[in-house]
Amino acid sequence: MEEKRAVLYEKADGVATITLNRPDNFNSLNMQLLKEGNEALIDAQEDTAVRVLVITGKGKSFCSGADLKMANSWNKDGEMDKEAEKAFHKAAGAMFDAIEKCKKPIIAAVNGYAIAGGFEICLFCDLVIASEDARIGDGHATYMLMGPVSPNHLPRQIGYKKSMELLLTGDLWPAKELEKVGFVNRVVPADKLAETARELALNLAAKSPMGLMYTKAIAKQAIQAPVEAVNELAFSLLHRIALTKDRAEGAKAFAEKRKPNFTGE
Repeated sequence: MEEKRAVLYEKADGVATITLNRPDNFNSLNMQLLKEGNEALIDAQEDTAVRVLVITGKGKSFCSGADLKMANSWNKDGEMDKEAEKAFHKAAGAMFDAIEKCKKPIIAAVNGYAIAGGFEICLFCDLVIASEDARIGDGHATYMLMGPVSPNHLPRQIGYKKSMELLLTGDLWPAKELEKVGFVNRVVPADKLAETARELALNLAAKSPMGLMYTKAIAKQAIQAPVEAVNELAFSLLHRIALTKDRAEGAKAFAEKRKPNFTGE
């Protein structure tokens, strides 16, 4: 019998949808999911027909973080299997790295719980659409002491004080609260989540792939690098696209009062 896939991958109209598919385990992260997730992300990045990615979860949870049943199995008579833990962290790092370094926009469509590793997936995505019943937070402080990702990345996105409240308490916040601090872009009824995420994805997919890629590259650098360095990068990229077919098509479409037909050239 063929093994059930832990990640589903669909592609249509320039949008790749990556669905975490362990609903009976709240889409917790095990080795199979991390491997398949990384493969799906690489496929989407390398596929020129894909312009935008959506990551979501099957069932009532987006992602509850590491599979703790798996983690508990590493503990034998009080001794941790360090090699198993190291392999998990390596696999998780590879998937998170694929999200962070993807040159195409990624939308997280968050249904239900996004905790620990699920929260970290949201950190690396460019946009977050969440259902009204979503509960989102780092969560590590409650049981697992701390996670290495959120303390580094969260303060860059929502500021120090609110980050400390989330990180030190381990609390899960309603999506509406995280919308207020800019972590979530939109909060919608649960039955409208997939539709809203797809509408946004199609909106982006209609734009020039070069424009999307370069805007994302500049914005990510802007969080970390000095203004002067980012300014230099921005203008070098602008000069690179100035003579492209997409740039000419955009100007022509504006003059002709129609939607542009971008091809990525």
